Amino acid sequence: NYLKIAASFIILIAATALVYGYFTGFGSLASSGVIAKSEENVTLVDGSKLYLAMSGKLTYQSDFEKDVQRKVKLEGKAFFDIQEDKSKPFIIQTNNAEIEVTGTSFMIDEKPGYTEVIVASGSVKLKKADGVSYIRLSKGETGVVSKDVKGLVKRNNRNKNYLSWMTGSFEFQATPMFQVIDLLEQKYHIKIKLEDKMIGNCKYNATFDNRSIDDIVEIIGKSLGLTVTKGDNVYTLGGPGC
Repeated sequence: NYLKIAASFIILIAATALVYGYFTGFGSLASSGVIAKSEENVTLVDGSKLYLAMSGKLTYQSDFEKDVQRKVKLEGKAFFDIQEDKSKPFIIQTNNAEIEVTGTSFMIDEKPGYTEVIVASGSVKLKKADGVSYIRLSKGETGVVSKDVKGLVKRNNRNKNYLSWMTGSFEFQATPMFQVIDLLEQKYHIKIKLEDKMIGNCKYNATFDNRSIDDIVEIIGKSLGLTVTKGDNVYTLGGPGC
């Protein structure tokens, strides 16, 4: 009798947990993911590939491959190359936007209250996380969702270095030095200081392809007539500059 009562009690608990899980998402909402400690290549179970920037975070449901939609959540920056499957749209959620594709490649840069999407191939559907209306972006186009802008922004991408953080290739054409420094700091995870803030307004022309940060900073220094002082992951540029 005691065994029957115990067995009945266990079945009751299991049934209660099952019902509770059904209404709260218990089990089906268990998530997996990856947090990049450095730039990291990730291949998902559906064959889609992404390159996650340092400190970027990607989470997805445990039933990702079985669900009718391939849904993930992104915090930070990543480049996606999505395996095409028209029967299962691939959806990326950020803090304020939702991006839907079936098979294409694109970059997402997510920051608090801001999401930027730049399309490298194919097309992307972009909308606000709490919105219904959307814009469609094609190769070479940029879309922005911002808390400071009421609607969705769509424009041609003029940023040739939008993937430099991933590829290590830079093309500077009359680029202000403050932008050059920002791109280099993103890629190499170093700090570049200016003794004179006016140096940041100097226009710089050069092309680099997977050069070391030491080489790049030295070349910049010689090109602009600046002194270069190297510390612990810190470079200081001094002199009158341009």
